[in-house]
Amino acid sequence: MDNLYEMMLIERPGVSESEEKKLLVRLEKLLEGNGKIVKTENLGKKALSYRIKKETEGKYWLLNLEIKPASVSEFSAKIKMEEDILRFLILRKKIKAASVKVEKKNTKEKENKKVSTKGRSQRSK
Repeated sequence: MDNLYEMMLIERPGVSESEEKKLLVRLEKLLEGNGKIVKTENLGKKALSYRIKKETEGKYWLLNLEIKPASVSEFSAKIKMEEDILRFLILRKKIKAASVKVEKKNTKEKENKKVSTKGRSQRSK
């Protein structure tokens, strides 16, 4: 089963629109058989906090991926070979239903702690 991942990517600022499209096609080919790109979002050109490969600016992209967990490291290794990519980060997205369960569990734990601390303060008096 494929998992959802989010990939932040910083591209060289001098890359033209046609080269950007070619880069996205190459990324799709790297995923071929192991996953797919669900959504791409161009976040624009921004100044970098520090120089990366002698560049002071970069074009930021946010990509949503569906990929097999075993293929993520292989995909990352292939991306490192791309010259137009300055940096990238791939993170697994959590499913909202799971986060709701975690929130409910955390509130129950907090309620239990409140109850146990009230009992302690009464005993110590």
